Amino acid sequence: MAEATPGEMSERVRSFDWSSTPLGPIESWSPALRTLTSILLANRFPMLLWWGPDSVSIYNDAYIPVLGAKHPAALGQPVREVWTEIYDVLRPLIQTPLFGGPPTWSEDLLLEIRRHGFLEETHWTIAYSPVPDPTAPNGIGGVLATVNEITAQVVGKRRNELLLDLARAREARSVEEACSAAAAAFQRAPADVAFALIYLFDEDGRTASLRATAGTTPPSPHVIELVDGQLPAVFGDSRVLPLDTGALVVGLSPRLEDNASYRGFLDLAAASLASAIANARAYDVERRRAEALAELDRAKTSFFGNVSHELRTPLTLILGHVGEALETSLPPELRRQQETVQRNALRLLKLVNSLLDFSRIEAGRAEASFEKVDLGALTAETASAFRSLIEGAGLDLEIACDPIQAAVFVDRQMWEQIVLNLLSNAFKFTKSGTITVRLTSDASSVRLDVRDTGIGIDASELPRVFDRFYRANSGPSARTYEGTGIGLALVHELAKMHGGTAGATSEKGKGSTFTITIPTGSAHLPADRIRASRSSNPTIARTTSFLEEAAGWGDGPREAAADVALKSPAQDAPSTRIVVADDNADMRAYLQRLLQPIGVVELVKDGNEALAAIQRQPPDLVLSDVMMPGLDGFALLRALRADPSTATLPVVLLSARAGEDSRIDGAIQGADDYIVKPFSARELTARVRAQLVLARLRREHADALLTSEAKFRALVTASSDAVYRMGPDWKEMRHLVGRDFIADTSDPEHSWLEKYIAPEDQPQVTAAIEQAIRTKSPFELEHRVRRIDGTLGWTYSRAIPLLDKSGEIIEWLGTADDITERRQAEERLREANARLAEADQAKNEFLAMLSHELRNPLTPIVTGLVLLKKLPPGNPDAKRTMGIIDRQVGQLSNLVNDLLDMTRITRNTLELHKEPMELNEVVRLAVADNQAFFDAARVRLEHAAAPSDIPVIADRTRLRQVVGNLLHNAAKFTSAGGSTRVSVTVEGREAVVRVVDDGVGMAKENLARLFEPFVQANQALDRSKGGLGLGLAVVKRLVELHDGSVTARSEGLGQGTELTVRLPVAEAQTASSTTPQSKKAASGMRVLVVEDNLDSAKLMGAALGMRGHAVAIAHNGPDALDEARRFGPDAVLCDIGLPEMSGYDVARAFRADDALKRAYLIALTGYAHSDDVRRASEAGFDCHLAKPPSFDELDRILSSVRTNQRA
Repeated sequence: MAEATPGEMSERVRSFDWSSTPLGPIESWSPALRTLTSILLANRFPMLLWWGPDSVSIYNDAYIPVLGAKHPAALGQPVREVWTEIYDVLRPLIQTPLFGGPPTWSEDLLLEIRRHGFLEETHWTIAYSPVPDPTAPNGIGGVLATVNEITAQVVGKRRNELLLDLARAREARSVEEACSAAAAAFQRAPADVAFALIYLFDEDGRTASLRATAGTTPPSPHVIELVDGQLPAVFGDSRVLPLDTGALVVGLSPRLEDNASYRGFLDLAAASLASAIANARAYDVERRRAEALAELDRAKTSFFGNVSHELRTPLTLILGHVGEALETSLPPELRRQQETVQRNALRLLKLVNSLLDFSRIEAGRAEASFEKVDLGALTAETASAFRSLIEGAGLDLEIACDPIQAAVFVDRQMWEQIVLNLLSNAFKFTKSGTITVRLTSDASSVRLDVRDTGIGIDASELPRVFDRFYRANSGPSARTYEGTGIGLALVHELAKMHGGTAGATSEKGKGSTFTITIPTGSAHLPADRIRASRSSNPTIARTTSFLEEAAGWGDGPREAAADVALKSPAQDAPSTRIVVADDNADMRAYLQRLLQPIGVVELVKDGNEALAAIQRQPPDLVLSDVMMPGLDGFALLRALRADPSTATLPVVLLSARAGEDSRIDGAIQGADDYIVKPFSARELTARVRAQLVLARLRREHADALLTSEAKFRALVTASSDAVYRMGPDWKEMRHLVGRDFIADTSDPEHSWLEKYIAPEDQPQVTAAIEQAIRTKSPFELEHRVRRIDGTLGWTYSRAIPLLDKSGEIIEWLGTADDITERRQAEERLREANARLAEADQAKNEFLAMLSHELRNPLTPIVTGLVLLKKLPPGNPDAKRTMGIIDRQVGQLSNLVNDLLDMTRITRNTLELHKEPMELNEVVRLAVADNQAFFDAARVRLEHAAAPSDIPVIADRTRLRQVVGNLLHNAAKFTSAGGSTRVSVTVEGREAVVRVVDDGVGMAKENLARLFEPFVQANQALDRSKGGLGLGLAVVKRLVELHDGSVTARSEGLGQGTELTVRLPVAEAQTASSTTPQSKKAASGMRVLVVEDNLDSAKLMGAALGMRGHAVAIAHNGPDALDEARRFGPDAVLCDIGLPEMSGYDVARAFRADDALKRAYLIALTGYAHSDDVRRASEAGFDCHLAKPPSFDELDRILSSVRTNQRA
C-alpha cells in the first residue's frame, strides 16, 4: 500500500496499531480504503481521509502543518476528538457526503482552531467528497477532505484595506483631524487592531498626551510619563510603536500569531500615521508662514508710505529753490547742473507720490472724486503729451479715442496716472514700430487699450506683471534697467477703484497690449464720492515728471550737447581712455564731466554697447553701473574676464547697493574696485586714478615677464622632448612644456608629484630624486607619467642640477622623452609569452585531468566485466558489480555532458527553454536525483524547502542540473559521516538556494577562481575527489543565463563550504508541473531497434525484452524498412548515423509509407544540440533521446505511447 511512497506519514501509517481503531488492522481494510490511502499519501496537496461512521483520520505529509501541535496524535483518531473546538462546524460538512448527500465545498471558511497553543483565526478553501466503497453499508466508506489554507491572503487583504484607509488621513489639515481619521480607521479594523491609542509629545518632549482612541474607552491618565519607559499594565497584550512626534499603542489580536508579518503590518500602519501627522503639521506651518508674509508685506507698504511722506518736504524745498534759480539768468554750465537737479528731483517726487498712493489705497484712505467727463478727449489730451518724445525716438504714436455716448465717471488725476503709466511703460520697452492708444465702448463699459510693438513679455511672467514691486525680465532690448515695479501695480489698483479691471496680453518679441475696462454710469461708485463736472487741464507737474524720466532713457539732446563740450581730454593725460557705461543719461553726463580731466571718456548706455566699444578700441579703464538693461555690469565683467585680451583690464563698478555683502560680491566677480552711490567727486576721481596707476605697473611687469619667457621659450623650442624646471629640492615645478605629451605648467606647481605620477610609482621616483639631490648628480629614470589625455604613459626623464658659486643647487633643468610605445611593445611581448605559457600549462593539465578522469570509471567497469564473466547468474556479488558499473557509466556520462555544456557555453550556442515553474519542486527533484550518490558516500543530505511556493521563470532541466551539480560537488568534498544541507528561501525579490556542507572547505585564495573552467580547490596529484573542474563553471554560466548569480563562501580548510544561488522571483502564475508520476513501464509493445553498432543493438534489444516488449533489430535503413513491414512495430528506436540511409532518411521513409506512418519514431543519437533536435523533428521523429539513453525516460516515453494507443 504505502511501501513505495516516501515520507513521514507513510512510515507512520505502516507502523500504526490500526487494530486499536474501528478500522482494524491494515490487512482487513477494504480495497477502496487501501487504494485511496496510497493515493493520499503520495499526494503533495494537503489531504485528509475520514473513514467509517466515526470518521477516523488518515492524512498525508502536506496536511501536517494544518494540524500543528495536534500531530501526530491525530492519526487514527475520530474527527470529534481531533477537532473538538470546531466539530460543530465540521460535522454537517462531513455527514452530508458521508450519508449520500452531495459533496460539500467552501471558498472561504472561517475556523477558529487551537493548533499552536491559542485559539487562532484561520481561513480555508475546502472540498469534502464521498469515497465509494462497495463493502460499506450505504456504499460510501468515508469522506476525502482537500484543504488549502488562505489565512495569509484573507488577512493580508484586510490589512491592506486598513492601510489604504489610514492613507486617507494624509489629507487632514490639522494634527487633531489626522489623529481622528486614523482612530476611525483603526475602529473599523478590530480583527487586526484590538484597540489603538495615539499619543503625541507635548512641547517639553518628556510627556505624551492622548490625542485619539479606537476600540477602547480613553484610559486614565491621558498622559504617559516617558522617563521610566514602562507601559501601564492596563493595556494588556499590546505594542508601542514609535512615531516621529509621539507613539502609537495598539492592542494585538488574541486570535492572530504575533509574527514578522503582523509586526511589519503594524510598522506600516505607524509609518502611515506618522506621515499624516507630518503632513498636517507641514500644512499648518505653511499657513502660518503665509500669514506672516502677508503681514510683512503690509508692514513694508506702510513703511514705504511713511518714508515717502517724510521725503516730500525736502523735495518740495529742493524743487522750489531750483525752480527760482532757473528763472534767473545763470551761466550755461550752472544752468545745466540746476536742470539736472530739477529732473532727478521730479523723478524722485514721482516715486514718492506712487508710494504714497499705494499706502493710501491699501489703508483705505485714498480719496477719489468721480465726475462725469468726456473720457475720449481727456485720454487723447493726456496721451498727446508723449507725442514729441515718442516721435523723437523714431516711433509712431497713434491715438484713436471714439466719442463715448454713455456717461462715464472717473477721477481725472487717477485716469491721467493710468494713461501716463501705460504710455511710459510702452515707450520703455519699445525701440521701433508703433505705440497705439485706443478708447472704445459698448453698452455697459469703456475699454482703454495701449498696444506696442516692443519686446513683449514671456508667458510665464505675464500673470505677475501687475504685482507690486515685480519687474519682468526685460532682456537686452529695454531702454533702461531703471524702475521699481510700481507703475503697473498702481494702474491695477486705480482701475479697481473705478470698479474696473486691468489685463495684459503679450507675445514674446512682438509686443504687448494693456487693457483697462471700467463700467459706464455711476451706479457702481460710492454716492458720496461723485461730484459735478468741472473743466480741468491735465496736471502739468505730473505729466512733466513722466516725460522728464522717459527722456533720460537714451541719448537725449541734453546728453549730445554735453558730449560735444566734454569730448576733448585734458592735456596732462592725452593717451588715457575711459569707457563709462550707465543707462541714466544724467549720470552719464555727470561722470563724463568728472573724468574729462583724466582722459578721453566714451559714453555707452548698456553692457552690450560697452563690450562693442572695448573690442573696437581697448580702453585703459572701464567704469560701469551694475544695474543696466541687456548686459548688466556683472555680466559685462564676466565677459571681459573670460576674454584673454581684456582679462586684466581694470573695471570699477558703480552700484546703489551698499553694504559689505555687495562689496564682497563685486570682488568675487572680479571687479578691481566697487563704489557705492552716492559718492563724492573727489572719491571717484581718486579711485579711478589709483586704478590707472596700478594698471600701468601691471603692464610693465607683464612686459618684463613676457620678455624673459620669450628667451626661455626660444631655448625650449630647440628641443623635441618635454622640458621642465624644478626647484632645488624638487618640491616646486617651476615650468613645464609638455610637447602634447604631458600637460603644460606655466605657473609654479607644488603638487606636481600627485598630478603627474601614479601613487604606486611615487616612492620609486622620490628615491631617485633624493639620490640625485644627495650626490648633486644628474637625475635619470624610466618611470610612468600621467599624459595629457589622462592616461598613464612611460617617459625617460633626465635632469641636470644648476649650481651657484658656493656649489649649492639653485634649480634643475630637465627633459622627458615619451617612450610609451616602446614600453607598451615590451609589455605586450611579455604578456603574450605569459599567456602562451599559461595556455600550454592549462592544456597539459587538462589532458592529464581528462585522461585520469576517463580512466577512473573505466577501471571498475573493465574489472566488473571480468568478474561478471566468472560469477554465476544470481550471485549477490554480480548484482553489486552491476551497480558499480552503472554508477561508473553514469559518471562517464556526466563528464561528457559537462564537456558538451562547456563547449556550448563557450560557443554561445546553449539554448534555454524557459517556462514558469515552482522552485521548491525543482530542488526536491534534484535532491531525489542525488540521494543515491550521497548514500553511497555515506553523507547525510538534509533538505529544507521554503514554506510557500516560489515562482521562477527558468529552464527546468538546466535549473535541475544547477542544483544537482552543487549537490554533487558538496557530496564529493564531504567526508563520510558528514552532512550537507540544501535550503530554499526568499530574500527580497530573489529566490535563494543554499548548499552548505561541513566538508574539506577551501583556502580563501582559491575562492576567486572556483567558478573558472578546469579549476578545483584541491589539485593534488592523488585527485582522490575526481572531476574535470567543470561542474561549477557550468553552474555559474547557467545561473547567469537565468539573470541570477552564484557565490561561494568558506572560512578556510576544514571549515566546510557554502554555495549560494540567487534567482529573480517571477510574478505569481501557474507553474507547469513535471512531478514524476509513478507509472510502471509499459509492457507488451512491439519495438524495432535500428542501430549499426551490433553490441549496442543487442544490449538494447535485451533490455527491452526484459521489460516485456517484443523486439526486432535492424542494422541499416533498408533492413529497418523491410523488418518494419514484416514486424509491424508500435515504436521505433532509430540511430541517426546509419550506413546506406541516415536516420533522417529512415524517418522520412516511415512517414511516406501508409502502412508504417503511424509508428512512434524515437531518434537515438549522440548528437544532442538544439539544431540536431530540430532536424530530427523536421524529418518526422516524434521525440529525441541522447546517448546513452536513460531507461527510466525510455519507459516513460513508451508508456505514454501505449496510453495514447489505447485512447
